[in-house]
Amino acid sequence: MPAETAFKPEFAKQARQMAECGATDREIAEEFGVSVRTLHRWKHTHEGFAEQLKLGKELPDDRVEQSLYRRATGYTFEAQKVLQYKGEPVVVDYLEHVPPDTTAAIFWLKNRRKEDWRDKAVIEHENVDDLADALMRARQRAIEAQSGTPNVTDALNAGRELRRKLEGATIAPEAKEN
Repeated sequence: MPAETAFKPEFAKQARQMAECGATDREIAEEFGVSVRTLHRWKHTHEGFAEQLKLGKELPDDRVEQSLYRRATGYTFEAQKVLQYKGEPVVVDYLEHVPPDTTAAIFWLKNRRKEDWRDKAVIEHENVDDLADALMRARQRAIEAQSGTPNVTDALNAGRELRRKLEGATIAPEAKEN
């Protein structure tokens, strides 16, 4: 990137106008010939710059929000079709309906009603003592396997036992190999 451009007071108004057109911070920085890091620094060091940028981003964000809402709930709009009748073009006005989009509705609800719609991972911690014991036995068997004391099968069985505990599944133990 070329040498950094010095901040000019008119950049605040220009940044707002670019943001109103949907420009990202990266695109605005490129337009000013600076890095994104410099643009972020300007937000903190030049009074009013961050506010103008924030105000400029509100309009396109509001448009996207409204579009998402309309997409989630479905909408109807006026449209025209050009047909041909007896060799002549005929313009026909009609109403077109866009049905609700399930993905847009879920996205909307996950962001607006987080408590009811967010993806939750419910993890139950049962038998923590058993799990701790299994971890200790697996560790001990692994150490013994490295030192060559018992056979490798015991270490593998300990690993399988640990995996069963972690997955919460009850799998019949495999027969030991001699």
